[in-house]
Amino acid sequence: PICYSFCTLLAMKTVVKSARQLLSADVAILLNGKDANETSLSNWNRAKTRLCADGALQRVKEYSLCKPTHVVGDFDSISPDLLNEYEIGGGFVKKIDCQNSTDFQKCLQVIEHDIKYCGDIVVSLGLGGRRDHEHLNLRTAVNTTPSNIILAGSCSVIHPLRPGLNIINIETPYDSGVGILPLLGPTMTTTKGLKWDLNGVELGYHDSLMWTSSNEPISDVVEVTVDRPALWTISLSGS
Repeated sequence: PICYSFCTLLAMKTVVKSARQLLSADVAILLNGKDANETSLSNWNRAKTRLCADGALQRVKEYSLCKPTHVVGDFDSISPDLLNEYEIGGGFVKKIDCQNSTDFQKCLQVIEHDIKYCGDIVVSLGLGGRRDHEHLNLRTAVNTTPSNIILAGSCSVIHPLRPGLNIINIETPYDSGVGILPLLGPTMTTTKGLKWDLNGVELGYHDSLMWTSSNEPISDVVEVTVDRPALWTISLSGS
């Protein structure tokens, strides 16, 4: 793993929008999960570019969503009739046969290499369901750069924390409970603006370490400094 000196971390800074602002990205990905409600699907119809991951095309029909601009995957979980119907309607289809990547990762490849976009990407239906799928979606989110992956769930939003100082805008009371998920291993963490701030606390999954920090914002801006990529989780009030 990459280790950063304290001085280097201070010089690295990422400014993060509030959860509500994050759910207004120009690019959206729809996965084939089931954690669906108004919050988790809120960005799909607004996004200019909408990518369906393989069998998620069925979810578009199920939830009466706007037609995707792209359908991407190896097409092992999609109805041939449904895919044919989409193609006849003039939709863009990209088949990627590689078995060493998920359909989510295939969508990210298309966004990077074909669409050439590297901004915020809201991913819907990536939380809930099978735990192994959810865990891989989380790891994909935390490892993807330079794009910023936002996983939108039915009652929460999850997005990466970059090494260094992360300045996070908070929109109360919409952003309620928050936490830090050290998915890639022991993570030295310092915060400012939380009810229970951390001062150089190592978070991780080892028995002797804290797993995460369940917390509450008490300021309109929260600062989180980490020495390796991690995830910021936000419970959405009223969801």
